[in-house]
Amino acid sequence: MEVQLTEEQYDAVFAPVGENLVSAAAGSGKTKVLSERIVERLKSGDTSIDRLLIVTFTRAAAQQMRERISKALRKEYTNNKSEQLKRQMSLVPGADICTIDSFCIDLVKRNFFLLMFRRILQLPRKTKWQFSERKSSLRFWTRC
Repeated sequence: MEVQLTEEQYDAVFAPVGENLVSAAAGSGKTKVLSERIVERLKSGDTSIDRLLIVTFTRAAAQQMRERISKALRKEYTNNKSEQLKRQMSLVPGADICTIDSFCIDLVKRNFFLLMFRRILQLPRKTKWQFSERKSSLRFWTRC
């Protein structure tokens, strides 16, 4: 990708694979750094986007990250028409790029049977959940 990175951003993008923490103020380029880091790993063949869980705090950041990754992969594919890049581009729309709250809700939906609930309730947005002491009971209410 041909995006200008600061020295600190460059260090974060190309830090060794492993546990890394990027802590920065709002508007400092965290989404850009994470997007760049993901694209670099996908280009190298180090991983596949369907093996990554990419979590942000806002829907806007998740959407922006998906768009940046997709755009960067398309651009890279025009220069290098590899099957690996083509596959990564096809996987981006279904990739796990989401907010922390949507990840948690999805986790509960996929594994509700482990929680021993008697039934699943489809809740509208803006819903508050209240769990009682008994696992078989789930109460909810919707904000007015």
